[in-house]
Amino acid sequence: MTINRPQLPFHPSWLVTAELGRNPDAADNYDGASVCRYTGDTTAHTTANMSALMAETRLDTVVQPRQRHTNHVAIVDAGNCQEAFDGIDAVVTSTPGILIGINTADCVPILLCDVSRRIIGAVHAGWRGTAARIVDTAIDAMLSLGANRPDIVAYIGAAICGHCYEVGSEVVDAIANASVPTSQFLVTDTRWSKPHVDLKAANRAILEQNGIEPARIAISSVCTLTTPSCYSARRQGIDSGRNFTAIGMRK
Repeated sequence: MTINRPQLPFHPSWLVTAELGRNPDAADNYDGASVCRYTGDTTAHTTANMSALMAETRLDTVVQPRQRHTNHVAIVDAGNCQEAFDGIDAVVTSTPGILIGINTADCVPILLCDVSRRIIGAVHAGWRGTAARIVDTAIDAMLSLGANRPDIVAYIGAAICGHCYEVGSEVVDAIANASVPTSQFLVTDTRWSKPHVDLKAANRAILEQNGIEPARIAISSVCTLTTPSCYSARRQGIDSGRNFTAIGMRK
C-alpha cells in the first residue's frame, strides 16, 4: 500500500501525516488503499488497509468519522476515541497516539496543527461545509484545547480543482454568503455555461480570515478528478473508494 506523507509548512518530527488513495491501474471502483466503511467497499478490504496504515504510522488508534457534509466537530481523546462519530466532519485532538482522518472523493481535506501546543485537526470541507465555514468550527475547537491562532499551520489536500468543478449558482451564492468574496474562489471562462468553484481557494481564504498567514498554509496541486491515483466521485460515481487524509502525533 502506498502512503503519501504530506508536509505542513512547519513539520516537527513528532507529527505524523498520511494520504491514501486509489490504485491508478485499478480494476474496480475500490481497488487501492481506501479505508472508508460506508461507500460500498468490503469489510475485508477496508480492514486490511486500516491494519497496514496503523502498522506504517505506528499509532495506537485511527479515528475516521461518518461524514455527512455538516459543520460538526468532535474533540477526541483517549476516553472516547473508540466511539462511532456519526454526522461529524472534523476531528480535533491534543492526545498523542491517535491518528485522526477524513475521507474524501473530490471534497477538500484540511489538516491543522498548532506546532507549539501540539493540537491537531482534520477537516472535511465540501461545498456545504465550506459554506458553513467548518474551518471556523474546527479552529474554535482547537482554541478550546489551548491552541493559539498564530501557531496554527495548515495543509489543504487533493481535491477537485476549480477548472473541473462545475456547479450551480446556488453553490456560488452559498459560499459568497459565508463572507468569502467570489474573487477568491469563482473560476471563470467564456467557454463555460455554468460557474466553476475552487474549493481549495475558498478554504484558504477562510483560513486566512482566521489569522493564519499565507506562509503557514500548504496547498496540494492535485485534482482528484483528473488524477488516476485519486478516488473521484465525479469520475467514478459515489459507489467507490475514498481518499483518506490523516494527521497524528507520536507519543
